[in-house]
Amino acid sequence: MYRSSIAENPYLNLNSMLRHQRKRKAGVLPINKERETLGEYHKQFQHLKEDDDKFFQYTRMHKRTFDIILNAVRPCLQRKTTNFRRPISPEERLVITLRFMATGQSYHSIAFDFRVGVATVSGIVKETARIIWEQLNKKYMPFPTEDVIKQSERQFSKKWNFPNCFGCVDEKHIKVKNPAHFSIALQGLANANSKFITIDVGAYGKQSEGGVFHRSSLGIGLENGTLSVPPPKALPNQEKMLPYVILGDKAYPLTTYLMRPFPKQDLNIEKKVFNYRLSRARRCIECAFGILFSKWRFLLNELEISVENSKSLVKCACLLHNVIIEEEGLQLDDYDENMKFAETNDIICQQRANRGTNLSIDVRNTFMEFFMSPDGELRWQKDII
Repeated sequence: MYRSSIAENPYLNLNSMLRHQRKRKAGVLPINKERETLGEYHKQFQHLKEDDDKFFQYTRMHKRTFDIILNAVRPCLQRKTTNFRRPISPEERLVITLRFMATGQSYHSIAFDFRVGVATVSGIVKETARIIWEQLNKKYMPFPTEDVIKQSERQFSKKWNFPNCFGCVDEKHIKVKNPAHFSIALQGLANANSKFITIDVGAYGKQSEGGVFHRSSLGIGLENGTLSVPPPKALPNQEKMLPYVILGDKAYPLTTYLMRPFPKQDLNIEKKVFNYRLSRARRCIECAFGILFSKWRFLLNELEISVENSKSLVKCACLLHNVIIEEEGLQLDDYDENMKFAETNDIICQQRANRGTNLSIDVRNTFMEFFMSPDGELRWQKDII
């Protein structure tokens, strides 16, 4: 009865044929069957482990740091071996992800290099980036507690001669095409050693830097007082109490917790010195973005992936930036090598007037006076300006 009804109804017969044609073909592409002999991981990566310099060029980190990351993510990336095939190992999954991030190549190029499917590369990169963030963010980018902020302030005071400052904020744009062309904003707050204290990813790039800041978790926490910022303290050998502050460029608003430079019009020597001291301290965030974008070159490309996957990869890159600096240190050459990139990679956007309140102006003026005093001045600052 069932067979005769199909034969009598051509529409049922056609639907049955279409369903059969849409069935996924089983098996592995011939070019990928030799993955374990000709794939980049098996053919080249194993030899790179014997040369730390080449290993660093390939993965953007030393082997010791790579092993720390691998040990953290291995349990979540491990797959069971079946009678049909051996799974891609956690190490190879990590290598595939790092190569995509480091080279900026497409999924297709990475798939050819490692002799795996394009969909496999896409799934591996997406999953590994998420797991790296989940397993390592609490250690290498912890929530900024009061102790974290105090420690960062001591570093700024010692290294950059800017007391009461605990971070520098800036923003970069990541281009995305899915399907239209647009960008998402990456806002970062860096400490004195160019590590990210906190990041905020995902705001649309057409917003101003000040607008992104006000809507970010950092801006909301500072404005509402929900961030664990220590109470005000006096500058060295001074009596007046000043709040803890972060430093931004002219795109950011002037508030009691965010210092920006004086406008360029009618600058006297005191204002020029303040602008120099603020700009000098802000090198840490410029260098952080310079190193980030030069090391993880996928950030320079237009990402043809979903917004959520883009956010995940950007967060992973910022976290890996912290891991590498924490485990390997920050080389002094990194500043000179990446500073020009950091300064020229800004996206120019229309600026609005950001006049501060009387209280915020008073805070900035107090810093300005301190930098001109015997307790706060630098012997070369007037020669620089």
